[in-house]
Amino acid sequence: LAGVGILAYLGMVYTVDKNDQRLAAESLAQFSSLDKSSLDYQAMKVLSDKGCAYCHTNDSEMPFYSEWPIAKPLMNADIQTGMKHFEITQLFNGIQNNEPVSEVALARIEKVLYDGSMPPKIYQSMHWSAGISNEEKHTLLKWIRQTRADIHQDSPVDDSRREGTLQPI
Repeated sequence: LAGVGILAYLGMVYTVDKNDQRLAAESLAQFSSLDKSSLDYQAMKVLSDKGCAYCHTNDSEMPFYSEWPIAKPLMNADIQTGMKHFEITQLFNGIQNNEPVSEVALARIEKVLYDGSMPPKIYQSMHWSAGISNEEKHTLLKWIRQTRADIHQDSPVDDSRREGTLQPI
C-alpha cells in the first residue's frame, strides 16, 4: 500500500513538473522581445521557471490539484500571503515595457534570495524544480545590482554605491 502511495506521489510530481514547464514557457514568452543574453531576460527566466507567478499574481493558471479539498485551502492561503508580500505583475509589465523597476520590488526579491525563504518548502514538495540554485541566485542578485546601478546612473553618488539598497539623499 505504501508503494502505491509513493507511486501516486511521484506521478503527481511528474505531472506538476510538466505543467510547470509549460507555464514557465508561456510566462517567458512575454519577454521574447528581450535579447536572450541580457540580464533582464535571464532574471525573468529564473522567475518564470521557478513558478513565482503562482502565488504572486492574481491570474496565474493553477496546477490540476488546486481544487482538491486538502490542497485548495493551503494554496489559497499561500496566494493570499504571497500577494500581501509581493505582486510580480508590475515587475513583469515594467520589464516588458522597458520601464524602471521599482526599488521595492528589487529589495523584496533580494531579501528572499538572502534569507532563502522562497520558494517555501511545502511548495517545493510538489514542484521539485522550483528550488533556486546558486547560479540562479547569482543571476538574480547580479540583475538587481545592475538594475539599481541603471536606475541611479545620474546620481552624484560614486559608482560603488549605486548598486546599494539605500541611496543617500
